[in-house]
Amino acid sequence: MLCPGCEATELTISPQGFGTCSTCGVAVRITYPMKNAHRYSKRFWAQVKIAGPDECWEWQGAKTTNGAGAISINGHTVGTHRFALYLETGVYYPRLHVLHSCDHPPCVNPKHLRYGTAQENMDDKYKRGRGNHPSGANHWRAKRRQDNAKKNN
Repeated sequence: MLCPGCEATELTISPQGFGTCSTCGVAVRITYPMKNAHRYSKRFWAQVKIAGPDECWEWQGAKTTNGAGAISINGHTVGTHRFALYLETGVYYPRLHVLHSCDHPPCVNPKHLRYGTAQENMDDKYKRGRGNHPSGANHWRAKRRQDNAKKNN
């Protein structure tokens, strides 16, 4: 199990699902949706189209509107990328995002996934050109567009 703060492996998890990293002290909790989740791993991997070790492994089951996979674990809907990373690391961080290095929402290859903060997720979004939405006079719903304003003056 890797710590999300320092990536150390010295995590101590109690039977109740709580723990801390002995290196940096970050708190870890395995929450209810993931208790006994290993029972679902066979069903999960049966719905994954596994390719080469460095290629995307595409989820073939149910998907959300943005194309990411979804699976029901203990009656809770969980993102398949989050579940794949949980199966790989053994730790579930509900407050952290799961980031794709491949930028492919249905991918569940654990080599392409990592935990990250909301800020890291937003930085990733802008770095890959998905967050540059026009604002102000350049927005498509602006009352007075910049090009029209110049013509009328």
